[in-house]
Amino acid sequence: MSVVKSDDRLSNIGGSFLQDYTLPADPMLLLQRTGTACMSESGWPPNSIDPETTEYYYDDTCEVEKPQAPDVVGCQQCHCQHPLTTMSCVEALQAFVGRVNVSLNFTRIKYDKAMASKWRYPSEPSINSFGQVAPVNIFEYLPDLERYRIIYLYIEPNGCEIAERCVGGSGWRRLLVFSTTAPNFGTQELRLGSVPYFTNGSQSELITKHHVFEYSPCHKHYHFSHYASFALGNPNDQSNLTNTKRGFCLQAVYRHANAEWSPLHQEYYTCSVQGIPPGWQDTYQGGLRCQWIDVTSINTSAQPYTTSLYSSLNPHGFLCEGTPQPDTWIRTEFNTTCCSGNGCCGESNLTQCCGGLPVVRICEASIALRSGLACLWNASLTTVIISHRDKPRDIHFICPPPRDSVETGGQFSVYYGPLFTDLAFGDLSWSKID
Repeated sequence: MSVVKSDDRLSNIGGSFLQDYTLPADPMLLLQRTGTACMSESGWPPNSIDPETTEYYYDDTCEVEKPQAPDVVGCQQCHCQHPLTTMSCVEALQAFVGRVNVSLNFTRIKYDKAMASKWRYPSEPSINSFGQVAPVNIFEYLPDLERYRIIYLYIEPNGCEIAERCVGGSGWRRLLVFSTTAPNFGTQELRLGSVPYFTNGSQSELITKHHVFEYSPCHKHYHFSHYASFALGNPNDQSNLTNTKRGFCLQAVYRHANAEWSPLHQEYYTCSVQGIPPGWQDTYQGGLRCQWIDVTSINTSAQPYTTSLYSSLNPHGFLCEGTPQPDTWIRTEFNTTCCSGNGCCGESNLTQCCGGLPVVRICEASIALRSGLACLWNASLTTVIISHRDKPRDIHFICPPPRDSVETGGQFSVYYGPLFTDLAFGDLSWSKID
């Protein structure tokens, strides 16, 4: 029984236990205010933490840690990204945000048919096109695919993104980032089994016989080679932009169902044993490396670009399903310029200003792309909150150094906007101080 496997204190009717959590009093802009103190990188690929998806990494048990031993493969502790934080999560919350201590009481009650019918979701498993309950049905969760945005990322010539063919070249790249979620809407688990994820030592049959996984020398772990394929525009047109997703692993991240056929306890919470139980789902959130399509070659200087974003999970049928689901697509529109040409400021046409107050963010600018590089907080040269609109405020930052023979450094862009979306926009005037 899955409820007993979850915690043996629930073995009998009436059994209970308390689970304690420390939560931020205000979760808004948590990474910006507390740094990585509450962010766990354990088990994630390098450079995964993203300011837009901090809910995936929050861990109130993170403490101050020493650097991980160099012979350890993969991040096996809360903090691996340097510089390491000097405060525990609880200390950082107390110092910068405020904290709330919460205790949840889990109690096993006697099964009640009427109560179960009230809270069961979905009311029945997924029905396929033949009117049958499919044993396993893996398909794209559309609301996650709709969470797309444009980011700019500098790719080193020897970067893993080049080796994995996730981008069209090195240098500054313009990337369409989105999330993909693969729910199991069937009644049986999708099981891949044990995988030597972080080593190239003893190998399972998934590797030696079926070739479902391939070892990545760059990432130093195995990839599920046929997780998904993405396309921008008609997926049957070879000239359109595409990206084949090499999943890091297939694991159960969230339980979306609340039904008897969906277990409370499951073993697929790490990459060492991979699969998705019925009623659970795997998610690759926007911000993870290669969870994108490279749109650098698309010119949007004259007008926005509108087309369809396609995602196909299990495109080569390596995972045994019931009735394969059709590809999922959404209408996608983006414009990579944040203001008109005559709205730019400064001495260079690479320096762009994008309206609003009271936050000012200084980002790099690209000579090759001839544009500013709208950036997130952790990639900015500096981010400043203007607390008094009528008083001058000096903003200091170090000019970007040279990156390569094309991006020779010294170029920056200025963006400003409201701290919260419901605040009114205002005017900003600025002057250069040598």
